[in-house]
Amino acid sequence: MKMEKRFFNALAGSLTLFLLSSSVFAVGHVTKDGKPNYAPFFPYVHRTNIVVADIDRSLKIYRDILGFKVAFKVPIRSAGIVHETFGLDDDVKARIAMLSMGEKDALGRVQRPIGLSEVPGYEAPERGIYESALIIEIDPKDDIKELYDRLSAEGLEMGELMDLPIPPRTEFPFTDYDGHRIIIMQLPLVE
Repeated sequence: MKMEKRFFNALAGSLTLFLLSSSVFAVGHVTKDGKPNYAPFFPYVHRTNIVVADIDRSLKIYRDILGFKVAFKVPIRSAGIVHETFGLDDDVKARIAMLSMGEKDALGRVQRPIGLSEVPGYEAPERGIYESALIIEIDPKDDIKELYDRLSAEGLEMGELMDLPIPPRTEFPFTDYDGHRIIIMQLPLVE
């Protein structure tokens, strides 16, 4: 049983990394000239989906602290793309929450860059190194130290808050509840 759980966790982690690094799945229409109406080019990274054990717990980070909006949260139908992608049995009850960046872009679209795919019982695989990281840029007017402190208060694994020279920016990494490495980046305000 323990070996099966390790295999499942390793498989789910590997598939998450695949989606983080190479997601080109898109929803929308392509015009007659072959261009998508939502992006000027292909390949276009539509979003990333990450596996979490508990959507509501994960929303403490992504919604309550980082400020993403929940576009929708729904059960996933059995034997769908999430089951196929993450190697789940057809009878596994899963949910997905699509996170948006809030405001519509210049073309009137709401961007939904992150999907949280809930798989009950998921545990982050043991790691020696992190294979990838999701980089989230925050508003230059936000207090990055306060954000760091709020995430740290959740008991998360935190990296060092660093001022970096090229390009000038402040960054820090942290690991969410489900083992995903996230980098928070803040570029300076240009007036």
